[in-house]
Amino acid sequence: MRRLAPLAVLALLLLYPRLAFAPPPISAFPASLLPATGIAPLNTKIWVFGADAPPLAQIGLGLTIEGTPAPLDVEALGCCAISGTLRAARTGSASAVVTSAARDIRTEFSISAAMDTTPPTLLAADLLDTQGRLVIGVRGSDDIGLAGFLARGAGEVRGAVSPGFVLTARPDPAGCVTVTAVDLAGNESPSREVCGASPDAGVLEDAGVADAGGGGDQGGCSCATSQSESTLIGALLPLALAALRRRR
Repeated sequence: MRRLAPLAVLALLLLYPRLAFAPPPISAFPASLLPATGIAPLNTKIWVFGADAPPLAQIGLGLTIEGTPAPLDVEALGCCAISGTLRAARTGSASAVVTSAARDIRTEFSISAAMDTTPPTLLAADLLDTQGRLVIGVRGSDDIGLAGFLARGAGEVRGAVSPGFVLTARPDPAGCVTVTAVDLAGNESPSREVCGASPDAGVLEDAGVADAGGGGDQGGCSCATSQSESTLIGALLPLALAALRRRR
């Protein structure tokens, strides 16, 4: 037991940063409109993310390039995102706006003449919690611009989020989703499967990850621990406390 106590302390120190500083969940739709700033590729799409997106009929998405309207073909991506594809590629200074009953968001950026055909990289897709829904910590990178992350299951998009937020997704009947990173042009990374507990009789509940503040569109911190990690902490904590008492 005495030999295990120092190892318990070390294990808790290694686990604590991951457990205590998970990203927050994204706020209500519309929370993020991309591209936000900078230079986008010629084949960029317009992306809007946020929790509980209303039907497309209740959302307005517009784009102007050099002051002239640029028609978009808009599609819904599950519960939490929409994307707009330009019907004709154009370069120049652009302005995008998304309108909804909740609020409006506007962004300004430039569209270059360069096409983007290189997929992004999915750096991490770590299961943080599983209580009916899978709560997944995601990170990615792209040479031009990352749009966000998509979770799919049973042939449909079951979760979507922009960078800086935790990804929440309804699992398929086996308790899994496949996660990809997606860039501004719509290129996707190779998928990674993330699995948790199978949903009970199809009844899915919110994961209950609390927003730690910092605003609806900005990153921040919130606690998100999985059941297995909580069990591990419960087993290691007595050993760690015993080691600290002996040192005193």
